[in-house]
Amino acid sequence: RRHRLDFAMAHVALGQLYYWYTNHRPEGDAHFTRALALLNRLPAAEQLIVRADIAGARDDRAGAIDLLRAYLRRYPDDPVATFALGYNYMRSHQYQPAREVFTRLATTDSLNYGVWIDLSVIDRSQGDLRGALAASARAFALDPAAETRGSLNNEYGGIYLSLGLYDSAAIVFRKMLAGDASQRSDGYQSLAFLDAWLGRYALAVSHLDSAIVMDRASSDTAAEARHRLFIAELERSGG
Repeated sequence: RRHRLDFAMAHVALGQLYYWYTNHRPEGDAHFTRALALLNRLPAAEQLIVRADIAGARDDRAGAIDLLRAYLRRYPDDPVATFALGYNYMRSHQYQPAREVFTRLATTDSLNYGVWIDLSVIDRSQGDLRGALAASARAFALDPAAETRGSLNNEYGGIYLSLGLYDSAAIVFRKMLAGDASQRSDGYQSLAFLDAWLGRYALAVSHLDSAIVMDRASSDTAAEARHRLFIAELERSGG
């Protein structure tokens, strides 16, 4: 039974990879179909989890929520399924039930930095920037490396920027400059946005020039094109 579940979840994970990171949905759907074909001998509760993950990947938030709630009626203390329920509420803009789920998780799974990140997203979505800042700080205290992971750095610095705490925003953005070429490009881009916000167009262009150097180092032609377009807009704005 475990063997079948592991294979089913492996196909779910591959389907999610194709859906979320490569945008090759036919390949993703092929893996989801294979996962569903393995369900017939799985217990009913495990079938719910597989189906919920597939529904969420396909952006069927209502379907995922219904399946997860059915699963959690049987296993209310499962932190992974509870997190997934909160995430699907949040992605469907149902912020109050999402907050209730993540607040409960914050007491039972308080070392999970992702809980605090999602509470920060909810606070920011509802205009509570101070709450968002506190939740993000709590997340990065638990996992300092997360502050330069993916888009989290830009989002965290963006909270400081929205609060008018520009020096703090710059400190956050500059942490990306100690990373690899892709991270450094993102850091320079964030600094350029900050400079543009403050009307420092020449400095923003300088940061974007540095970003382009990093784009070339990582062979990211899409990012280079995006940064060149941004430079053109800044040069028009700056006269």
